[in-house]
Order: sequence, then structure tokens, then C-alpha cells
Amino acid sequence: MTTLDTGTIRDWLFNQHVHANPFVWTGKAAAFASYAAMCEHFRETPVPEVDFWPAVTAMLADDPWSAVLMLSHRDLIHLGIDDVLPLRELDEYDDPFAPPTFAVFPSGTYARNRSVTETVRERPAPPSWHGGPEKSASK
Repeated sequence: MTTLDTGTIRDWLFNQHVHANPFVWTGKAAAFASYAAMCEHFRETPVPEVDFWPAVTAMLADDPWSAVLMLSHRDLIHLGIDDVLPLRELDEYDDPFAPPTFAVFPSGTYARNRSVTETVRERPAPPSWHGGPEKSASK
């Protein structure tokens, strides 16, 4: 059995500031296309998609919102990616743990006719139940 080389995935996560974001729905096809384009640009062989998503989930396990990555929504995932526009952004009334309320067609195209966002998306604050590092008061 061979070991999967996930270095290109780690590079993509870092270069595109990929993070779990419960307030966006991103198409898995568009996210994988972004990864494959980066591999092509650097003349690297991409990891097969069947191995790609488990590796992404494992590498983002320390993200405070990683629980939303474990949800199975077929062609959608809660990821913020710099060069991929989300299919839909959620508002304060949407439940990020609920299944999507819209249909996704397997067209293989991006949600919009652009691949690079011109807006800066802020990373959402960690959930209140996330046990982050404690800040100690200095005396």
C-alpha cells in the first residue's frame, strides 16, 4: 500500500487561505478545480478527488468550525476559498448545520462567470462552544 502525498493539498490550503466557513456554501467541483489548477500551474500531479476531500477534512481538523466539514451534503461544502466564489452566502437566519435549501446541478461550471473574488471575506469568529486557548491575565 502506498502513502498518499498530500503536500499539494497542504500548499493549496495555505496559498488560498482555505478555512471552514459555516456561512457559505461552496461547490465541491469548483473547489477541486481550484486545487487542480494550482497543481497544473506548478506542474504537479493532483491527488484524485476521491482522496482529496478526506485529506482536506483531516488537515482542517483543528479549525474551530471543522464540525461543519463533517456534514455530508453531496456536492457542497462549507469552505471559504480565496479564488472560488461561494454558490450562496448564508445570513443570520440560516442554520449552517441544516441541509441546503437550493438545488445544485452537476454542470461542472462555476456558480458565477468569475473565478476570483474581488471582495475580502472575513473569517467568521469561532463558535462559542469552541474551547480555544485561554488568555491569562498578567499581574
